Amino acid sequence: MKRFLASHGMRHSQFSVADLVESRKCLEQLAGHPIIGYRQPRMMKLPESEIAKAGYLYDSSLNPTFIPGRYMNLRTPRTPFMQDGVLQIPASVTPWVRFPMFWLAGHLLPPPLYRTLAKRTLSHDGMFNTYFHPWEFYDLNTLPDCKIPAIVRLNSGEGMQKRLTDFIRFMKKHGETFVTYTDIYNRYK
Repeated sequence: MKRFLASHGMRHSQFSVADLVESRKCLEQLAGHPIIGYRQPRMMKLPESEIAKAGYLYDSSLNPTFIPGRYMNLRTPRTPFMQDGVLQIPASVTPWVRFPMFWLAGHLLPPPLYRTLAKRTLSHDGMFNTYFHPWEFYDLNTLPDCKIPAIVRLNSGEGMQKRLTDFIRFMKKHGETFVTYTDIYNRYK
């Protein structure tokens, strides 16, 4: 049976190590099955030993790139690896320059460029791992009081729905397959 649910923590703006277990238990109660995966909000660094102690088997919180003031992970692996008993599944970055292919790149890059970079990354690394947030598919321009930066509002709502749909169609047309994090974990365990 496929499991599509993983933990993203209890709160997005603050963190406590106790949140790791609390989030997992809360989700397990709601879902009725074990939760084995985790991704820290804002991909902040956590000790893998704490993630393992909380009962997670994989973690997708690593962005192996350099973004000033946020990430300095130029020497970390770009493909899955074990660390302290937890499988690390890094977000994809392009080969050589390590340009991050995360959600914001999906908003900002012209779709043909994003697809080209995704295919090159997939060809080089044997996988392409990106992520999007549910709120990206809502027209954020209809929320002027929320003071959401223009760079985040760009292409939100139907624009992002079209971008993701076109991306999936493009990848399928080129014979690419889609798997879950649990599938990746099962390959490496």
